[in-house]
Amino acid sequence: MACPRFINNLGFSNPFGSTSPKVNVLFDSSGQRKASNGMTILRVTQDSPKSILDETLEVLGRGECGSARTAPDPLLDWVYAGVSENTCGPLKAPPSAERLAWFRWMAHYCGYFALARGGLYCLHDGNKIVSAAATGPPKTVSFGRMSGGEMGDNIREAGMIIGQDILANNMRMRALGAWQDGIQASAGLSCTTNYLYLVMYATLPEAQGKGCGKALLQFLGEVADADGVAAFLETAGARNCGFYKTGGFEVVERSVCGGFTHEGGGVGMKRMPVARGRGEDAQVHEASKEASSGCSFAPKRPTGPLSQYCRHCNKHQSMH
Repeated sequence: MACPRFINNLGFSNPFGSTSPKVNVLFDSSGQRKASNGMTILRVTQDSPKSILDETLEVLGRGECGSARTAPDPLLDWVYAGVSENTCGPLKAPPSAERLAWFRWMAHYCGYFALARGGLYCLHDGNKIVSAAATGPPKTVSFGRMSGGEMGDNIREAGMIIGQDILANNMRMRALGAWQDGIQASAGLSCTTNYLYLVMYATLPEAQGKGCGKALLQFLGEVADADGVAAFLETAGARNCGFYKTGGFEVVERSVCGGFTHEGGGVGMKRMPVARGRGEDAQVHEASKEASSGCSFAPKRPTGPLSQYCRHCNKHQSMH
């Protein structure tokens, strides 16, 4: 069973934007790319089996939630729990059912944003999905500027009741959103969407420390380099900043986020694109031309209006 499509299911052009042909050709025809240590990068799309989507979102939720031996996402942990005695460290006890539900909701909400733009990725170790990332590709409608219609659809998909509580009633969530707008503006990103935005990034607690997160982070750098754009994320704490520096990110802004003041507050990190060599550029150029014009036709859907359109270049079957 393919992933559900709850927006834009009539065959119209994508209103949210999508990844570029240069990124598309990083994957083979099945949407896979080899990573280090025998692992595989998968791009989760509307055509992926629903089980892949569900597993990817579960990895995001559990990884961001944290465990008794692994730290949660520091900023979302602050939104959920307020000031913690163990900020940026493991939880004092295994997460409660309520806490897991909260972080799973956030994973669904952010994951469906990325899914609509072709920016949802996961890492498979040969047995299961161990790491995942929800991104906003360059030149697409950004996370902070989703339409009311898309936001409503994502909330309903993730769960309306808990969504209202998280987005409308949690004042720390509002403070985080305002802080994110401000720190992106300080980093010079407020007037453009031409960068790769890492909305959510996580590794399963039991898979951390095994190189899985680094493998996916390296790949995201390749995604940004394919388009020749910067990548940006928000985090906090020396340990997290050190991890992202292994992927080429550098701290560009740091400031207090509401009541979150740990080590100076939240951090904005930016990775500048790495220039390609001429040979690599030529290969990507040729592959991009094939993906956007003379590619091998592959239908977007098995049946219905989208079955007549190519998932690689968006053109009608008659143009192939």
